[in-house]
Amino acid sequence: TQWKTSIPNEYGHSLAVSNNRIHVSASDSSDRGVLTTLDAADGSTINIEKHPDGRTSPPIVADGTQFWLGEETLYASDADTGSRKWSLDVNATVESYSSLSVHGSDLFFASRNGVVKISDGA
Repeated sequence: TQWKTSIPNEYGHSLAVSNNRIHVSASDSSDRGVLTTLDAADGSTINIEKHPDGRTSPPIVADGTQFWLGEETLYASDADTGSRKWSLDVNATVESYSSLSVHGSDLFFASRNGVVKISDGA
């Protein structure tokens, strides 16, 4: 074992690794979504972002941006710093553990209402 770090969240842990960063999504004891960005070299915390949206989906990383879903919101943050770039109300009654997928400039996820495609218009 090279290092071990504790994550101060209660349940639902999932992660994505990209460019020497580990992005861990989970929920805290108040059922708020939490995304923690760690340095993969030593496990130190780079950023912690909480949101009131409830549980979070597993994060994904594409082109320097990490994406994850809350209950009805899609979030995007800088993959290196963890700082929020934007959020989008997707009005799709998202299953909180829905996975995300990226293909080119399109982002897809499954919701109670079917499959949703988000595009940057490129």
